[in-house]
Parts: sequence; structure tokens; C-alpha cells
Amino acid sequence: MTTNLAGVTATSGGSRRADHCPIFGYPHRPSMINAVAVLMVSATPTPKPRAAECQPLVTPLWPVIVSAGGSVCGPARADPASSGPTRVSHEPLADGRPGTSPHPERCSAMLSYEITPIGTVRNDRTDVQHTDNWGAVRSTIVVDERFGEACLQGLEGFSHVEVLFVFDQFPDHGDYREPRPYRGRADLPPVGIFAGRGPRRPNRIGVTSCAIESVQGRELTVVGLDAVSGTPVIDLKPTMVEFLPVDVKQPEWVSDMMSEYFRP
Repeated sequence: MTTNLAGVTATSGGSRRADHCPIFGYPHRPSMINAVAVLMVSATPTPKPRAAECQPLVTPLWPVIVSAGGSVCGPARADPASSGPTRVSHEPLADGRPGTSPHPERCSAMLSYEITPIGTVRNDRTDVQHTDNWGAVRSTIVVDERFGEACLQGLEGFSHVEVLFVFDQFPDHGDYREPRPYRGRADLPPVGIFAGRGPRRPNRIGVTSCAIESVQGRELTVVGLDAVSGTPVIDLKPTMVEFLPVDVKQPEWVSDMMSEYFRP
């Protein structure tokens, strides 16, 4: 069963308007992704639309197929017979061991979600191995023209924006069941895949709250976004005080490891 969350194809009520604004915290969004401190994804399964119901993209923003639940059933692989976007699915092998399957229609335990990026990051950072010193990085997020020139209207009244993006230049590890040290450092304790914020994750989704510098038409300039130039952006949400957590705590080793991350 496939749930289509692409911004220009379908919603729970039919086809999505191309001029739908992506900035506010409504559930009816281009990618229908909800980023909260506790719960991240909220979606209602809908039938995949017919080709005639889909509006063509004006700019080459590729769809991302992610699977609800990640790699719980084991590593995923792409469907080699598919000529479209990469699709992954998971199902146990005949003997009950975790396995893979290139046939989403045969996987009853997982749903697939198709996400079409709403824009692209433009900045002067291109090296994905340079993982620190993001604090002064100025990035311009160019929103796709299908959302219209007023899609960011009102965002200038906020100081920060939450940017959800895809670590598209990092390979999929495949098997995430074994805890590993952060950044591969032997001096750090091993942690499970969902106890870290690294880019090598099941669906390779990143989220960062950035300072807003300017809003002009479909261009949003932010400071402190930890994404290299060309990174696909899948959603934008204004940072609101009511959504910020209180009394945040973390292990001491995290503070030490992240000490250079957002430094200029």
C-alpha cells in the first residue's frame, strides 16, 4: 500500500493546489510532515492518484520514497525494475529472519510515503565531510515556483524557521540495528540509530531551526543551516515558542562533541 504525500499530486481529499503555502503549522502541507520534539510524522493513507491527476513539476525536484518505520524489518534495497523514483520496502524472509523486498505491494507491515521536495538549498558549502562550523553559514532556500510568489508571506514576522531537508548525498547504511559510536569515534559510547542526529539514517531526514535573515518572494535566506548546496528541502515551518521544549537535558559527551558544530 502506497501513500502519496507529494506536494503536487494528492491530499486526503484529492489533488493538492499548486499554490498551497508551506510555512504554517497546518496538517495539510505539501509533504504532510509534522516535526515536533516528541512525534514527527503524521499522515492519513490515501490511494495513489492516477497520472492524469498529477501536476507536472516545473523544476527538476526529485521525489523521495521513505518507508514508515525505517529499517525495523531489516535493510532495504531499491526496485531495479522501476524507472521512476527509488522505492524501498521491507518484509521478513520465509524463515522469519529480517529481509528485503523490491515489491512494496507485498509488504503489509510497512507503508511507503512519496515526498516531493518544496525547494533547494543554495550556499557556498559543498563538502559533506566538513561537519562543523555551520553557525555563520548563510543559505538561500529557493522554493519551487509551483507554490507561487506569496508562499512565504508572513514568515518575515518570525525570527527562526524550522527547515526539514534530505541528506541526499549520504549512502544508506542498510542495517541500523547495531548501536554505533557517534561520528565513528571510539572515545564516544555506542548509541542506537534514533539516539543521534547524524545524516546516515533510515530516511535521511534532517531538521534544523535557523535564524531568518530575509524573505523575498520565493527566496528565504537563513543563517545556521547545516546543509550543503543543492540539498532538497521538504518542508518549512516557523519556529514558535509554544513548540519549543523546556528543561532540555543531554549527556555531557554530546556538549563536548557539538562544541564546534555551530561555531562560525
